Amino acid sequence: MPLNEQLYQDPGPFDMLAIWGRRQLETRLPTDPVSRWGWFFYAFSLLLGGLALMLMLSGLQTGLHSGLPVRLLAGVGLTAASFHFMRLSLRILKPRRTARASRTEKPAASADQPTSRTFFRHVRAAGINVAIARALFEAGIRSSNHLQQLSDAELLALHGVGPATLRKLRSRFPTDH
Repeated sequence: MPLNEQLYQDPGPFDMLAIWGRRQLETRLPTDPVSRWGWFFYAFSLLLGGLALMLMLSGLQTGLHSGLPVRLLAGVGLTAASFHFMRLSLRILKPRRTARASRTEKPAASADQPTSRTFFRHVRAAGINVAIARALFEAGIRSSNHLQQLSDAELLALHGVGPATLRKLRSRFPTDH
């Protein structure tokens, strides 16, 4: 076996760190490209802000005759660019509501149709954690009546719902049938 193949046979600690970092990024980064651009602009703005701070501090350290005005001016320009990219990333990641009608009155929920907040409050009062409450909501269960109509087998088929969770749900929301 040639020397090159023996040398790179097992991954070293830096290889393992790179593999771990790649997995962390893949699991934490959003899959849609728009959000990825937003996070890229956010990281870029932090990088520019750090460069601006380093430039201004090095300019203060060297003194007035060694390029202080140039470094301070470059630092101010980088700071402005950093703020621009930060605002751009926030605009992408947290879009504002444009319609003023959505800020005015919301239609009130009728007495027989509780809001999702009320449902979440009841589920949380039963001792169910937030992740399972979200799984119930994402499965289309948005009211206590709907939850009471489901069979135990249907609830157990949902992600995160096990026998203990089922007991808690049934103590708070008994079945109709």
